[in-house]
Amino acid sequence: MSRFQELRLQRWERIRKGGIVKFLLIRSIGWIVLMCISEFVMYALGEPRLAWYWMASAVLTIGLLWQLAMWFVIMRFYARAKKAENKPN
Repeated sequence: MSRFQELRLQRWERIRKGGIVKFLLIRSIGWIVLMCISEFVMYALGEPRLAWYWMASAVLTIGLLWQLAMWFVIMRFYARAKKAENKPN
């Protein structure tokens, strides 16, 4: 296993130890804040297509669902890497 793969596996282990709730809150908060700010700017510039509270709740929901999907993808890669690490050459 290369050094890069070892570091990647260690990173995934740290993510896994942190738990899904921490992952969802920490990873999605930046995206959610950025999208909410952009929606508020569009709203302030006179481009309101939806009320801001509908858009903020939609961004929050989509952000959390996206990060939940990413959690399962990362854990799938982690399981594969662990299996490959334990497999004899």
